[in-house]
Amino acid sequence: MCGEFEEHLLYQYDEETLVHHINRSKISSGSSSLFFLSPNLVAKRYPRGEESGPLIAIRRARQLGIPVPSIQRVVESHDRHNIYVISDRIRGRTLEDAWISLSWLRSLLLAIQLRRFVRKMRSLTSKTAGSLSDGKCRSMWLGTYYGLPPHASSEAITAFVRYWYNVSPLPSRKRKAAAYRASSSSPSILTGTAATFEPDRHFPLTFSHQDLAPRNIIVDEKFRLWLLDWDQSGWYPIYFEYVCMQNFSIPFSWGLLAKVRWWMFCWVSVGIYSKEQEVLHQALVNFTRFAVDQEGIPLQGTAMRLPAQPR
Repeated sequence: MCGEFEEHLLYQYDEETLVHHINRSKISSGSSSLFFLSPNLVAKRYPRGEESGPLIAIRRARQLGIPVPSIQRVVESHDRHNIYVISDRIRGRTLEDAWISLSWLRSLLLAIQLRRFVRKMRSLTSKTAGSLSDGKCRSMWLGTYYGLPPHASSEAITAFVRYWYNVSPLPSRKRKAAAYRASSSSPSILTGTAATFEPDRHFPLTFSHQDLAPRNIIVDEKFRLWLLDWDQSGWYPIYFEYVCMQNFSIPFSWGLLAKVRWWMFCWVSVGIYSKEQEVLHQALVNFTRFAVDQEGIPLQGTAMRLPAQPR
């Protein structure tokens, strides 16, 4: 039988014993895959193969000088189905918990601090999107029945989003008639916001965290920010960071001024991309609602054509 876990023996435990200690430890209330192994260590469970992207992203972030937890050890479960990543436990409060107690000035200073991190990340660019490990697009904004091919281009993402922004459950003839009536009264209604939704030639796909919700940002006792949970990170359009920062459940304790401060925080740290946010949200609603027809057949599957991928 195994005794209690001892931190100083971390590198001496064999994998089976260490996994046993992890599974016996306290599970986070926010995630069933996160374990509080000890006062100074946490462990996160990944399906085998899913850990590579986050590990590469964390190493890349550390190279850029961004405060992230140090990875201490990576072990495999006995059945080889899961990987456990053991890292330092960062002391402090999540930005979500600390938010209502922060002043406007402190919020601004933290936003400027995060902006420095984001600018460093945006200094790294790629011609194709997706995870840093395998190029797969792991994003709620791109996760439909169809999905995107690994290493998708910026143009492919734009075509994908535009398609789902404009998708309709109406039969083809009715849809065309409605579009004709709309275009007759106002040409701008035909294509709407998505008509101008084109990849910005000045901003290629950048290194993105893609989940900078306040629950994933730790504020330590010296008011330094630490960025956690790099599971969704990869190469994505520059506006994804802003849209993802708006996509979390605002705590009931946040009043109007706290919400305005958060908007200011986002604006300073990553910029404002309201038009892109509107388009992505509508596309998400559409592909969630209209992904298949009543018979379970993918809706308009032959209508979507993605640009050829770069070789």
